[in-house]
Amino acid sequence: MKRILLIEDDQALATLLAHQFTERGYDVNIVSDGLIGLHHTQTEYYDLIILDLYLPSLDGIELLRRFRKVNGETPVLVLSRRDGEVDRVLGLELGADDYLTKPFSSRELFARVSAILRRSSHQTFTYAENYTSLTFGHYRLSRSERTLHHGAQSIDLTAKEFELLAFLAERKGRVFSKSELLQYVWGYSSTSYEHTVSSHMNRLRSKLGSDGKEILQTVWGVGYRFHAPPSHHQESTETEQEAA
Repeated sequence: MKRILLIEDDQALATLLAHQFTERGYDVNIVSDGLIGLHHTQTEYYDLIILDLYLPSLDGIELLRRFRKVNGETPVLVLSRRDGEVDRVLGLELGADDYLTKPFSSRELFARVSAILRRSSHQTFTYAENYTSLTFGHYRLSRSERTLHHGAQSIDLTAKEFELLAFLAERKGRVFSKSELLQYVWGYSSTSYEHTVSSHMNRLRSKLGSDGKEILQTVWGVGYRFHAPPSHHQESTETEQEAA
């Protein structure tokens, strides 16, 4: 049974949704306050969090920001009366997996929920089947720990930054357009949010420092590709051969 945390201060809507989710076999916990909701995300396990943006004590955007600092895996579906593009993009960039504007139909909500949970289950399976870690240059990307290290230094990545880097690193040398990355990493087919890919790419490059643009290369007019610098071991071997 999938566990869902519904953080929604509209009691009538929350009760209706909880009833509909329960009928479909989900286990639902309702919270109407932002700070209490954040506490639940930190102390209990959920398969999905459905988050309203307008909440007492702590608004949904700040809740999502704090949550993603410590949990990059649990999917989040944002519900909001805010239907502007800026709010949608902000929610996605902070780590929301989907964004649904009120009012919405039950059919659309459950279609979104099913899609998110399918992606989440497939992603977990794929990660487990692929590898434990990748090494490129002085960097080590760990799938199991969802971390990136440069030597002994840990580099702090958001959930989507990690997924974007890992996706490209697994397919080094292959060029992907923004629309393809949006589809494969975010699960969206619309081109309306392609600038979300650009902003994530810029932040990733910044966190990789002077290596950023060399590792994450722009192929003008096409998209992006991952270029792996030689590992430290390879560099040492080449230096020894030259010296000999």
